Amino acid sequence: MIENKVAEQKLNESMRRLGELHLEKARACAVQIYSIGSADTPELWSNKFREDLIVNLLDFGFHARRVLSLAEIEISNGWREKFSTTRNPRALTYEIEENYSYCLNYLHHMTGFGMIPTVIDGRKMWAQNIDEHQLRFVAVKSDKYPSRTIDIVALAAAFLGDGIIAIKNTRPEWRF
Repeated sequence: MIENKVAEQKLNESMRRLGELHLEKARACAVQIYSIGSADTPELWSNKFREDLIVNLLDFGFHARRVLSLAEIEISNGWREKFSTTRNPRALTYEIEENYSYCLNYLHHMTGFGMIPTVIDGRKMWAQNIDEHQLRFVAVKSDKYPSRTIDIVALAAAFLGDGIIAIKNTRPEWRF
């Protein structure tokens, strides 16, 4: 009997620590996604930023989905199901997914994607002769769902805001 309680306690501690590690990685990736995706990027640098963004997006999709599973959070009960996204006239030609759990599912089942460089407000941050844009939107092809566009900055902001609060409320014993 005592051995079972000790084994159960060790299992609970291991699962808590696993959840904390996934949370730490998801948060770090979300911060990078938000930082890169919301910055005006000169065309000269966009390949390096795009590579970093893709790696962080794939990591984020995995870790964010896993941490919510380990914390036993149902999106619809723990926080807003839909998040707000930038309504850019150039991006409106795409169908933008605004449901958080659907976005994570798209990332999980992704079979192809493409970054959509977008000029958000037309202001110039760099030299007048340098094209600049934000790497804010990604078009995703999936093996299970119709193609959609995800506002990755809004997705990261939803996790950093509502997601972390929901995890703290559900798992106060986790270290943040």
